[in-house]
Amino acid sequence: MTEKQLKSGLRLSHRWVGLGAALLVIVTSVTGLLLQHPHWLGEPSAAPSALASDPTDGDRWLRGTRWGVEESMDGNRTWRELPMLAPPEYVHRIHFPPEGNGRVFAMGPSSLVTSSDGGRVWEEIRFAPEVLGPGVALVDVAAHGGTWRVLAADGVLVSRDQGVTWERSGPVNSNDGRDW
Repeated sequence: MTEKQLKSGLRLSHRWVGLGAALLVIVTSVTGLLLQHPHWLGEPSAAPSALASDPTDGDRWLRGTRWGVEESMDGNRTWRELPMLAPPEYVHRIHFPPEGNGRVFAMGPSSLVTSSDGGRVWEEIRFAPEVLGPGVALVDVAAHGGTWRVLAADGVLVSRDQGVTWERSGPVNSNDGRDW
């Protein structure tokens, strides 16, 4: 085999490896995008599991689905998915505090997100392990003023500083006969 044939073979091999790598990047990108938006493939929308009206705008509604939160700006006629970096799955609770200050919460069984601007930018609320143990389901959320309350499967969590710190309201395993 001559040097010219060797270089030609290496060039051809290099082109095939490059083409294979490019195809892998394209397939991975498309797959990742479709995993974030499965309804683009024609999958029927997940059945809504929560519904809430914005107290400052009667035509604006949010609904929870298996994939996150959707918004309607025309009184429930059309819906669009709200973009979130890490949407909660199986959203079962959406809460607008009564003061109508732009705050909104969306809760799934294992995550809570909030927005202070009506739903444009969302942030995840994290709980310290000593406050909320692993695998404990979140049930409900309520907020009034600067005090937020979260009902978990094992008790009530309270934050008086808008989710920065949390404490338990009462013992986790109290023997007072209440079934949380």
